Amino acid sequence: TPEERIASYLNYMYERLVLMKELLANDGSIYVHLDYRMVHYVKLMMDEIFGRENFRNEIVWHYQTYQGQVKNYFPKKHDVLLWYSKTSKHVFNELPYHVNYEDTINYQRWEKYIVEGNKIKGHYYPKNDSRFMAYYNKWVEEHGRHPGPDDVILEIKGFVVDSVWKIKAVDPKSKERLYVTQKPEELLERILLAHTNEGDIVADFFCGSGTLAAVAEKLGRRWVCCDMSKYAIHVTRKRLLDIANSKALGINVEDESKRPLYGKPVRPFYLVTIANYMTDKMYNRADVINLILNLYGASLMKQVFKHLHGLREKEKEIIHVGQANFPVTPAEIHEVIKEFKETPFYKDGWTLVILGWDWAPDTFERARDLWEMQDVKLKLLHIPPIGKLD
Repeated sequence: TPEERIASYLNYMYERLVLMKELLANDGSIYVHLDYRMVHYVKLMMDEIFGRENFRNEIVWHYQTYQGQVKNYFPKKHDVLLWYSKTSKHVFNELPYHVNYEDTINYQRWEKYIVEGNKIKGHYYPKNDSRFMAYYNKWVEEHGRHPGPDDVILEIKGFVVDSVWKIKAVDPKSKERLYVTQKPEELLERILLAHTNEGDIVADFFCGSGTLAAVAEKLGRRWVCCDMSKYAIHVTRKRLLDIANSKALGINVEDESKRPLYGKPVRPFYLVTIANYMTDKMYNRADVINLILNLYGASLMKQVFKHLHGLREKEKEIIHVGQANFPVTPAEIHEVIKEFKETPFYKDGWTLVILGWDWAPDTFERARDLWEMQDVKLKLLHIPPIGKLD
């Protein structure tokens, strides 16, 4: 049921967040990225683990992606980042202002007095504007005199980085896109600059495409990245080995296509594998399917299907077995559901069971959307490690 899936997810996250807190430095911070489905549940859980007093910000990541017309609700165009610190003494570096001072109220209000792009000097300023005179009086108080003609009374700096971050998502058609849930480097860059200093250690325990590792490399941070998916580890490793040909960070450019390359090789890193599923010895796809169906107590389908491999008649279940060395993705689930709905089993109310070794990030939540839209009884089950098959 939906309630059981939510409980399972929260239990999964709770155990990992407790461990993450233990690993976190006393002056460290943690960010958890969530969407509208789970953020309210996880917020309460993190209050318990990290303490309500250590909640710092709810960051709204407003991304720009294509959205057609929606009739029944506002288009969902943001995710949430929950920021907690381990203690009250946490690293926080002020971020540079957005260089968009022409859009500020101060610039538009006093535009005729502005010189050198964004400055108001002592030779010409709005003497009759009470708002500006507050800046004037502050200058006098700080300097102990009235400003001269060349003194800068006010420098308009643009907007402060606040809790709404307008950062474009990775374009699905761009060559930088490596993974279905890939985050833009600008998002991770902002987090690392705000909460770490050069030489610090950062970690991502659901690393996906390895964006954190790539950004940490470019900013001179040390990093640890983990993922249950072998595919994710492969993508991350390949991305790091080719980091010299990726875009540089920390440079303001008007045209992103003209951003220079990073140009440096990756520093040496270790690749460690924990928990051997022995899938490297499973060369024959048919043998893998037979093995898993046998362990699950199912028999092979008598009819030939592309995605449907077995059935359990007593339980009225149709089974799909995922690839041994690749994660099950929402796209794969969609294709399996599509074929299942064309069979008499769907019409007779059977349940579709998908058995997977690895799962792409967000697969369970995205799959829930699929079965709710398509009215399918669906179970997603993880194939246990070899040690648990005894």
